[in-house]
Amino acid sequence: MNDELKAAFDRYEEALMGGDVAGQTDSFWSDPSVVRVDGDGPVIGPEALAEFRARRPTPGPRPCTARATPWWSRSPRVGK
Repeated sequence: MNDELKAAFDRYEEALMGGDVAGQTDSFWSDPSVVRVDGDGPVIGPEALAEFRARRPTPGPRPCTARATPWWSRSPRVGK
């Protein structure tokens, strides 16, 4: 995995596990067109995303297994 990409992933994961909304927000593009979508529908824009993250409980520790390998680590384009 590309070192820069791994460092970015680690920063986000640390912010997510610590409930650090500012750290999570810093990990994403800050633009009104940014969208997060899940089963509850879309959350649009950085302010709405920050509010969503502040309300969401910290997920807690997650085991890292071969099945949990991020899709981008398997992409042939990573590091190019």
